[in-house]
Amino acid sequence: MAEKLPLAIYTTADGLAHNHINRIKTDSHGFLWFCTDGGLSRFDGRRFFNLTTEDGLPHPDVTDIVEAPDGTFWLSTDGGISKFKLVTPGTLAKPKIETIHSEEHPEEHYDAVEFDRLGRLWAGGRKGLYQVEFTPTGNRVKFIGPPIPKAAPAIPRILADRRSGIWIATFGGAVYRSDDGRYVPIPPSPLDRFRPAQSLHQDRAGRMWIGYRTGGLCRLQAAPQPGPGKVDSVWASPKASAWTSVPSSKRRMAASGLGPRRACLKWMAMRKRSSRIARSTG
Repeated sequence: MAEKLPLAIYTTADGLAHNHINRIKTDSHGFLWFCTDGGLSRFDGRRFFNLTTEDGLPHPDVTDIVEAPDGTFWLSTDGGISKFKLVTPGTLAKPKIETIHSEEHPEEHYDAVEFDRLGRLWAGGRKGLYQVEFTPTGNRVKFIGPPIPKAAPAIPRILADRRSGIWIATFGGAVYRSDDGRYVPIPPSPLDRFRPAQSLHQDRAGRMWIGYRTGGLCRLQAAPQPGPGKVDSVWASPKASAWTSVPSSKRRMAASGLGPRRACLKWMAMRKRSSRIARSTG
């Protein structure tokens, strides 16, 4: 008989902003942040602290969050790029939220934000890649363009590498952008000719892992010189998803919402109407 992991389930009944989880991140103070379709939730181990449109968010759908070195939080939402800064890390006071838009595409829906090693802030939208420019007169969202010509431009994930470039997952495949602006497309998964890349991760050995929506999992061996390495392996399950068992049900884990926490706690975002966040102590 398979061992069952102890799970703690959290939903809106426990204070979570929404049961649809888009991203899970940890900040520099160890707090967990959950990007949801109903706003942003922070968990301190006991309770949730939420920010919603009533607090100044431009749209309920929050898709990603990243923390700047000065403690400012940047969000990608379906209504623009937002930022805020807490007065103190553990405060429950509502911060002032500011939102900026692209002049080229003011109605853009954003799905990813990420700082690279040079301190540049990148954003992924439905129309392609953007960069947030910091100027003395204010911040500006500059449209860079689709990373892969003649391919679906939507960007669900951006990941900074250990040099100064960024890895980009798009609906047209995965691509690496070096710090000088060169794009290097990653060979597609042989299991899926449509190549929609969904998830990115760099392990401790420097290898890149790319998760495709229906094409399995691709591992790239890191190259010693700047730029991506060669494709090393590809895996796929029959339905390109993982399953976890909880009492009286089975639920599929969403590849877009996985994140670790201290003390070996594992957090999982789930795509069912009930029990959207599960914490495993195994």
